[in-house]
Amino acid sequence: MKKLLFLLAFSTFIFSCKDQVIEESSTKDQSFVKLSFVDEDESFEDSRIIRVYDLLVARLFAQNLTVEEDITLSEGDFDVVQFKKGTIVITGQVSFKNLNPINNNGDKIKILILKEGTLNLPSSLNQNGDFDVINYGNLYTRNHEMQAATVKNGKRNSFQNFGNHYVDGELQISSDNSFYINAGFTSVSYNTNFHQKGYIAQECGQLITNGLNVNIDNAVSGKGFIKVTGNLNLNHKLTESAEIEFSYCDVNAPRELKNQEPQNLGAAKRVCVATCTPGSMPIKYKNLSVVRLGNKLKITFDILESSSLQGMRVLYSPNALKWKEIYVESPERLKADTKYEQEVDIIKD
Repeated sequence: MKKLLFLLAFSTFIFSCKDQVIEESSTKDQSFVKLSFVDEDESFEDSRIIRVYDLLVARLFAQNLTVEEDITLSEGDFDVVQFKKGTIVITGQVSFKNLNPINNNGDKIKILILKEGTLNLPSSLNQNGDFDVINYGNLYTRNHEMQAATVKNGKRNSFQNFGNHYVDGELQISSDNSFYINAGFTSVSYNTNFHQKGYIAQECGQLITNGLNVNIDNAVSGKGFIKVTGNLNLNHKLTESAEIEFSYCDVNAPRELKNQEPQNLGAAKRVCVATCTPGSMPIKYKNLSVVRLGNKLKITFDILESSSLQGMRVLYSPNALKWKEIYVESPERLKADTKYEQEVDIIKD
């Protein structure tokens, strides 16, 4: 069952307590709710993650940060992040100043950027070792390299993009099965270089790149769209996937070169405009709010359309990493032109 995951930012509800002292490094007072809407054949699931505050959490600023357990960053300027283990969840504007800001000297690490989150890196993001990045928000970096790495526990380092990914330089893929565009968008201002079969498009993910160099057969697979606006060097066959769309129309080159059919496209379909688009949501709504009331959550939203909706699952997490289902709603209560309102008990482990 293929699932398509979209994450959108919604209003954040912040409550402060006069008698409560909040330390600057505290992140344990944040919690998250995920609403998952399922269509009639369960082939499409659309999830929304909403950040919920019941306390006012101070901004985080640090020169050097050592991560020894899971941590959530709402905002901050950092020089270096030193990982021993754990995951960083980014929900706000986080910037790194150092040229090589992320070091992995320990176990499996992960950076998770939520829809309302932005991560700015001034130079290269070099993913080597046991290092994963999952982007639902906005990721900016000078260069991005997926390096070949030793396999640990049957898994390689990976990058998964559900959001917006901007590379103001070169994208290098040197690790096989490592770079996933899941209904997201990646823009590369210089060259994209495929050295391994590492690029996998899912649910119509898009790559827009100035230059493209393919140095291995079938470097691309899946279902998606690739657009090249500059130099194209297909030294090897691009793909065996018939659901890859390839555009070489908006090229700053002589007309005879622009109109020439590129060689070595393989099974890719030549187009000028992407026809591959993500699936539609099984529900349309507005005025979504999630408010914490003691040990309950109050969920409200106005339903505009719900033609193929077969239900909604409510999941709760203290850190957006581990989720627990706390409520299931039937489709009968999710009809169009109605207002949904429900109080849900928060179940903690």
